[in-house]
Amino acid sequence: MSEDGWFSLVDEAQTNLGLALNTPTRKAAWLVLPNPPATFGFREGETLVKPVMKSSSTYAEWIRHCRRLKVIVDTADGKLSKAAGVAEWDLELAAVRV
Repeated sequence: MSEDGWFSLVDEAQTNLGLALNTPTRKAAWLVLPNPPATFGFREGETLVKPVMKSSSTYAEWIRHCRRLKVIVDTADGKLSKAAGVAEWDLELAAVRV
């Protein structure tokens, strides 16, 4: 929250990651996406998370949310990637049953 009482997005992927991974399904989906520097296309990501996130519309909404929070970023080749600095979170998530 800012000094004037407004909520705002922080431009730090690590800080925003908890907002994107706020359900067990989202945490499980995050773990199956490749870590940087690997990239993935929108549809490829949808296929990867299908075992844990059944609905295409749920995936689309979630990935849009992740991009807004900058935990998923666009790459120069038009694909997507987890933001730098969030891969170590995968180890913490994997240690805790999701």
